[in-house]
Amino acid sequence: MAGCRDAGTCRSPITPKDWARENIDKLLTEAGWIVQDKRSTNLSAGRGVAVREFPLKSGHGEADYLLFVDGAPI
Repeated sequence: MAGCRDAGTCRSPITPKDWARENIDKLLTEAGWIVQDKRSTNLSAGRGVAVREFPLKSGHGEADYLLFVDGAPI
């Protein structure tokens, strides 16, 4: 479901993965999570922090999102 970020114009095409990530970010934020990028992670930013594309152990890739509560992964 590729679309456009700007309603009415298509200057910035959005991929299905980008679309899904934007929706997940919005839902997490609405649920009270602080959504962060792995490059700018601050686990002290709040009680619940969701980190996008969190790297796992070598050979295991990355988690789309890793959730932390009080700085601990859940």
